[in-house]
Amino acid sequence: MKSVLKLYNQFKQRVENIYQQLNLSKYEKTKGRKLAISNTDTIALCLYQHASSRLTKKSIWNDFKDTLKCSYKTLVVNMNRCLGIALVILSKILSFHQEYSHLIKHTDSTDIPVYLNKNARKHKTMNGLSAWGNSGKGSFYGLKLHLTSDLNRKILTIGLGLRK
Repeated sequence: MKSVLKLYNQFKQRVENIYQQLNLSKYEKTKGRKLAISNTDTIALCLYQHASSRLTKKSIWNDFKDTLKCSYKTLVVNMNRCLGIALVILSKILSFHQEYSHLIKHTDSTDIPVYLNKNARKHKTMNGLSAWGNSGKGSFYGLKLHLTSDLNRKILTIGLGLRK
């Protein structure tokens, strides 16, 4: 449990530093009841989930339910609500990397199949974004994720290959 808290506290400290440097307090909720979990705690918990072997939000809540003092539903709602703030942080980091990037860049793309080929005509979940595509593995129905990095392995851009 001590290693869990140590990793979480490292993430929390980094998130608080970035939060202050980028002045992200303007994205905080100002009206209504005070939040049970702060934005920095929520983002640190999300980072902890993806850095550790935790696959679900329920396992995160089980690890921290004694220290969080909130319900599982509150944790899930806050994690989903902080997506916009996390995207702002990601875009600032990417723009910083682009500004100080190396001259040589590498781009790679991978396919993200949405459905099996036999079910592609029936389902409509990603209908606006997905299309038929080809890769080295064959044809698929879905999206392509593009990632560009420099020689120092800093991510410069992330993009989705949208419908043709």
